[in-house]
Amino acid sequence: MSIFGRSLIRTDEKKFNHENNMMKKTELLEIIKKILKTDTDLDFLLKLPESDLEPLVVCIRERCDQLSIKQQ
Repeated sequence: MSIFGRSLIRTDEKKFNHENNMMKKTELLEIIKKILKTDTDLDFLLKLPESDLEPLVVCIRERCDQLSIKQQ
C-alpha cells in the first residue's frame, strides 16, 4: 500500500507478512503430504500462491475421501 510512491507498510511488517505467508504455505504443504502419505519432496508447490494451495488441498482431500468410500 502506498501514497505518492511511499510505502505505508514498514519493512519489518513486510518481513512479518512474508514469514506468515510462508508458514501458512508450509503448513498447507504438510497437509498435502499427510493426505498423500508421502515423504516425497513437494517443495516446488511452495512457488504457488497460497490462494492456489488451499483449493489444491481441498481437491486432494475430497478425492481421497471419494476413493476411501468406493473401497468400502
